[in-house]
Amino acid sequence: MRAVTWKLSKECDIYMFQVTTSSKRTLNRALKELGGTPAGRGYDPKNDNIIAILQREFKDKQSLLEFAKGLSFSLIEVSLRTGKERVINVKRHKR
Repeated sequence: MRAVTWKLSKECDIYMFQVTTSSKRTLNRALKELGGTPAGRGYDPKNDNIIAILQREFKDKQSLLEFAKGLSFSLIEVSLRTGKERVINVKRHKR
């Protein structure tokens, strides 16, 4: 499963979530955990994957990060300006 998020625009704090997986059970579990408004669905016949896109509004970036920490899967954020990807809910080890 791959879960990606990006900010819709610089002015508002609306984020889009894209979940790509081959298992319908995993997809339903992820959609239930993410919540939000469904924005689209698709299918990738080459890799046999199901794609779902959700839209969800947050108060600010910090509330998104707090939400991401509670997810059971890793969430990748894509930068609007550069297109670079980074995982935003990595569990860091204390030394």
